[in-house]
Amino acid sequence: NTTHTDDAPHAQRVVQVLPDIGVSKVLDYLAPSELEIGAIVAVPLGPRRVRGWLIGTEPPQVATGSLKPILRAGPGHLTPEIIELTRWTAEHYCGSWRSVLIAASACAPRRGKPDIWHEATETRTACSQVELVVQAPAHPRLELILQRIAARGSTIVLVPDHRDMERLLPQLARAQQRPVIAWDPQAGAEHRAHAWRTARRGGVIVVGARSAVWAPVPDLASGLVLDEHDESFQSESQPTWHAREVLARRLARRGRPLTLISPTPSFGALELAGEHILGEPAEEARRELE
Repeated sequence: NTTHTDDAPHAQRVVQVLPDIGVSKVLDYLAPSELEIGAIVAVPLGPRRVRGWLIGTEPPQVATGSLKPILRAGPGHLTPEIIELTRWTAEHYCGSWRSVLIAASACAPRRGKPDIWHEATETRTACSQVELVVQAPAHPRLELILQRIAARGSTIVLVPDHRDMERLLPQLARAQQRPVIAWDPQAGAEHRAHAWRTARRGGVIVVGARSAVWAPVPDLASGLVLDEHDESFQSESQPTWHAREVLARRLARRGRPLTLISPTPSFGALELAGEHILGEPAEEARRELE
């Protein structure tokens, strides 16, 4: 899926870049024709050099002769799917697209060779498959989690905080033959870069708190949210996006299943799951929705 750029000259085309500055304004630049949507780039902006995201390749609104080229493409590259998901999140929560892109890029490597992303062609549907499991806090969860991890492709498992991630990681690593990734924006640069590049290859299990919803896996096949009622899944800064809702949107576009687990389901979870509620208190949860 990934090829590296080199120092040879490339044909140029006009692209749209959203600079990482206070005002969310999309600007036109020239870029190598093989650079795709999702690239994290450095661009000139007046006397400054700033980070930006390549978010479009529409025809230019100005003469190409007046456009400046991007300065470089970084090693971090969001998938076109993630770019579209961040756009939806910003619109859905009436917030800044730039702020959501910053959250989605938290684990992106800052150093290394640039790469080019070519998204695999995949049949997309608009069918959401959301299941809510009402389960007591003391009830063992590992077997349930393992049953919901996709046999093929990648799975994202969202947990409330770092402690939950550290408890679950070794359990999954012992039970699974595929890579299990800790998605932690607070970790060192080397760990973040390794997690990013491993996720990009696909066939992995990503475990992390709210930000793990943005892991750039190309083959997302299922998702789980543990203790979905926990308030930590909602961003505290604008826009106040909720990881449960964003993951549901991401999986729905692929027609892939999402499992929500909680002893005290939120109204949002009950609404997403509808009649697909499992567990002993399921009838009580349905009455709560009514």
